[in-house]
Amino acid sequence: MPPPKLAKALARILGIVLLIIGLLSALPNPLVGEAGYFAANLAHGALYGAAGLILLGFSLKGESIAAAGLYLTGILFLALGIVGYRELDPHPYGNVSIFGTILYSHSDMWLDFALCAVLMVSGKLNTSSRQIIRD
Repeated sequence: MPPPKLAKALARILGIVLLIIGLLSALPNPLVGEAGYFAANLAHGALYGAAGLILLGFSLKGESIAAAGLYLTGILFLALGIVGYRELDPHPYGNVSIFGTILYSHSDMWLDFALCAVLMVSGKLNTSSRQIIRD
């Protein structure tokens, strides 16, 4: 029996979740949006949507390619979290604008760091010889 393709499945699931988050940012709701708990304008939603499309694209190839896509988007969210932290440091309350276009808040920063951790751990669950979980 062939080993399960965990990285491909996780890349698809996380890609769909990121696409949903990106679409939710365009709709008025209390969770994700300009007045929501996670501050996101159209540019921020487009970033989540693009990351979701990247993950879905990488999940169409092999297991190691899907793991590389998980690592790549994890690094993207790590960089966004670090830049957001640097911008939010002088502003203890409220939202800021990163690069003049992306609306960002403290809850977004913690979400990005959590997404980075989830994506990096998911990348380690591939079926190569360096996987964490084995049969």
